[in-house]
Amino acid sequence: MSITRRRAVKQLLIISGGIVIFPSCVHHEDKTSILLKNLDLNAGHEKLMAEIAATIIPATDTLGAKDVYTHIYTLKMLDDCYEKEKQQAFVKGLNEINTISKKRFKNNFVDCTVPERQDILTDIEAKNGYSKDVQSFYGMMKHLTIQGYMTSKYVGTKLVVYELVPGRFHGSFPIQKNTV
Repeated sequence: MSITRRRAVKQLLIISGGIVIFPSCVHHEDKTSILLKNLDLNAGHEKLMAEIAATIIPATDTLGAKDVYTHIYTLKMLDDCYEKEKQQAFVKGLNEINTISKKRFKNNFVDCTVPERQDILTDIEAKNGYSKDVQSFYGMMKHLTIQGYMTSKYVGTKLVVYELVPGRFHGSFPIQKNTV
């Protein structure tokens, strides 16, 4: 079987196209679900942030912060809008959360029970001897979680229905005669 020049070029193009496309086909489980330009976080960090957000605004008869993906909102806001120093403090504080959890309850934060998680976050909020990075992390995380939740589509359409113009105009409305 002789290989013609046309066939060799065709096979070379197919192989090079496969090489270009292959990296996008391989799923990296260690990466966050969104592309981050400035933050160096992995899927474990994202899961930890989701559980912290779920502890800040838990699901009840309404959806919680984790259900409306406020942790993704927080990641995007941090990556795009915060200075490098605040980003670094956030990452350091996030990494310390599991250390605090292991010291206190012998588990990672994600593996703790809901009351244990609440206890850790309440203690951090009370500023009971935690590092500046943990305090900074928790402040940013709580602020962005609440902001992300309140501006989510779910809250805007299901919980607090926004009216473009307050009040309605009823041009013809029947008035009942006062009988007193």
